[in-house]
Amino acid sequence: MTPIALIRKLVRPTAARSATVVSIRQHWGMLLPVVSGYERAAYRSWSQHGEDSMLVDLLRDELHRGFYVDVGANHPAVLSNTFRLYCLGMRGIIIEPNNVLCAFHARYRSRDKIVCAGIGDHDGLMEFHELNYHAFSTFSLEEAEGRVRAGSLIVRHSLKPVFRLDTVLRDVTVGGRDVFSLLSIDTEGFDEIVVRSNNWQLYRPRYVLVEYNTAEARERTSHLLTSLGYKLMRNFGCNGLYAET
Repeated sequence: MTPIALIRKLVRPTAARSATVVSIRQHWGMLLPVVSGYERAAYRSWSQHGEDSMLVDLLRDELHRGFYVDVGANHPAVLSNTFRLYCLGMRGIIIEPNNVLCAFHARYRSRDKIVCAGIGDHDGLMEFHELNYHAFSTFSLEEAEGRVRAGSLIVRHSLKPVFRLDTVLRDVTVGGRDVFSLLSIDTEGFDEIVVRSNNWQLYRPRYVLVEYNTAEARERTSHLLTSLGYKLMRNFGCNGLYAET
């Protein structure tokens, strides 16, 4: 091992656990929208595979009366399915268990409602596995261990509050918004559990955008949403967009 490689190996875990380093990285991700302004940011895509371009077309007529629910929202802008909608005037509920990222949402998307928690099949506490690349963090130990085998580092394990999705939707409302336009789910292996935790008779979004990391997960989630009265519109890489039928 070269000296540089050795230094990287020694420094990487410490840097990954540093709140200061994490904060600097997240601020850097907000540099472009802050400098350009949110109005200009609305004219480019922020999601991973261009999903938000289709969402803008579908939801253009309800930007000021509809709301989104972003489960596993992660960064306020980088790889966000809802940031472009926010820039265009839509508001919603952000659900994210990472405290640092919740603080960034509070700062940069202050008109959203922010729930600093996870979504699970019960209300309570669960162990959250935080990885050095924040987008891979998950409540699924199996998913976290798979990421480690692929080269990621687990930064810490910590207990976080979790709620059923229908609990959040019962208790958190977005003022002046009466149309549930979009449910976006990106929870690294916990996505099917999120879908099952909702009361679909009471809370039915017009569109559901959900991640599935394996072919098996795609089949199960697609079957579940179909049984709930949704139809696949399009796949975007590892994400599927479903519309209420």
